[in-house]
Amino acid sequence: MEIYGKPDASKRRFSWELLRKLFNFPELIGLPWLVGDDFNEICFDNENLGGVNRAPAAMQAFREVLEVCELQDLHCSGEWYTWVNMRERTGLIFERLDRFVGNLEWKLLYPSASVSSLEFYHSDHRPIQISLCPHHSFSGN
Repeated sequence: MEIYGKPDASKRRFSWELLRKLFNFPELIGLPWLVGDDFNEICFDNENLGGVNRAPAAMQAFREVLEVCELQDLHCSGEWYTWVNMRERTGLIFERLDRFVGNLEWKLLYPSASVSSLEFYHSDHRPIQISLCPHHSFSGN
């Protein structure tokens, strides 16, 4: 499933509410979940370089929805920051906004899956790619 966190921080809670509703939907309980794309939020301060710090409550809300939905970060190889604001050197900001997260059922189904970030291409976001096995992959963004 792809999810796009609202760019307006005050509306991002709607994305988190949607995830919670889907998690509690009876037909989806116990199924493998893979969720990814641009969440427009970071989990921790170290996922931001430059600019002003994110509001702790916003990061906490994101971490809470991942925890409630039993979704764990599928750690990414390659460049850590997946978004850049494309400004001049003094105003440059890098953030890790794009990621894949999965539940335990998904991780057990694809134990050798790997996530990597690719090079910027006509976007301020790096595409992220998940490889389920050596010869199959899916790119988000």
